[in-house]
Amino acid sequence: ERGIRDRWWWICWYGVVFFFSSRRRHTRCSGVSWARRCVQETDKFTSIQSEKDLKMPKLQVIESGLLPTLRKTFPQLHQYHINSISVASNGENFISSDDLRVNLWNIENTNQAFNIVDLKPDNIDELQEVITSSQFSPLDDNIFLYSTSKGSIKLCDLRKSSICDNIGITFEENQSGPQNFFTEIIASICDASFSQNGRYIFSRDFCTVKVWDVAMPSKPFSVISVSY
Repeated sequence: ERGIRDRWWWICWYGVVFFFSSRRRHTRCSGVSWARRCVQETDKFTSIQSEKDLKMPKLQVIESGLLPTLRKTFPQLHQYHINSISVASNGENFISSDDLRVNLWNIENTNQAFNIVDLKPDNIDELQEVITSSQFSPLDDNIFLYSTSKGSIKLCDLRKSSICDNIGITFEENQSGPQNFFTEIIASICDASFSQNGRYIFSRDFCTVKVWDVAMPSKPFSVISVSY
């Protein structure tokens, strides 16, 4: 329960790489930098007769490596375990998602988050799908996606609405034939992410990896079978 559930490497500032990690219901931001552990060399005591006998102390490197330092801890505003975290391209915001909600954070504000997706119904027995992953676009800090257990991907734009429950472009392949519990398990998307140029979306379900063109949400651009 204490293990890292998701992680995200951020940009490097002045030799420090920032690392976001999620543990259960809270998020941490750590800085990782190259550091050296040094000790002062000890010389035998010599009497000082003149200024020439004065020596500057020397440091000896005994260990060097990556040194992680905790920078920020964000509070537990999620009711369920966090499954994804993603930093925006502007370096100022990031999103975190659990089974039912996606929250928008400002990196400098550790006390408040804005709920931008909420799939929790008034009656929890009417719940039909859960969120499985989420990610910001690598090029646009207003566009993000989230995937669900029903095999659909939602592409949302925060400039159109700050609440993205029922808006956005839906990427979903039409399922032919009768639907049952097992077909829902196979269709469930466990992870979805953008390509580096932001033009394609990669999704992973039980049997395949699908490549979607953001301009063609009706069907995947390519389907790659995964064998076990």
